[in-house]
Amino acid sequence: ASTGGAPPPTAAPPVWTGWPLEARRAEASARVARARTRNGGALPALRLAWPDGPAADAVFSRLAADVATIGVTLTRVAEGAPAELRLLDLVARYPGALWYLNQLSCAARRTICSATLDARLAQARAERDPDRRAAMLAAVEAQASGAALFLPLGAPIRWSLARPGQSGFAVNAAAFHPLPALVQPVN
Repeated sequence: ASTGGAPPPTAAPPVWTGWPLEARRAEASARVARARTRNGGALPALRLAWPDGPAADAVFSRLAADVATIGVTLTRVAEGAPAELRLLDLVARYPGALWYLNQLSCAARRTICSATLDARLAQARAERDPDRRAAMLAAVEAQASGAALFLPLGAPIRWSLARPGQSGFAVNAAAFHPLPALVQPVN
């Protein structure tokens, strides 16, 4: 329900988001060094649950090399194995921030979660004013990012396979066929 004229809750993005890449790496390296000091000079490798396949191999290699520049070692484990990090490669069932934030909820059981964020998400869902709702969802997303519940590897990607110049082709923004019962595999 709307809270009247009160401004929606907001969360500022982390200060480092405006820094150049080298400054971000320097800060991350310093944080890793401090963690090593607190842990007697050693840090365990982070286990990353990751799928198999040539494309997954290439992305994992690049990701492991990138985080190695700040002093972090990634170890690849099977998708269902215990891990500190897990790849979520999902197709959104509908557009909008709410779908993505729902994937981070405690009810979804996909990642570590926050009951506080779940409560703020419920407040945003109940908000009727679209501008306030959008601001509230943005604040929840910023808080989730700040808590490192979700680490985006890149922008969401949608693609379609179609012959160049094909007539009648239209992009489906949801990347989901609206009539799944009509889409049957051919044996």
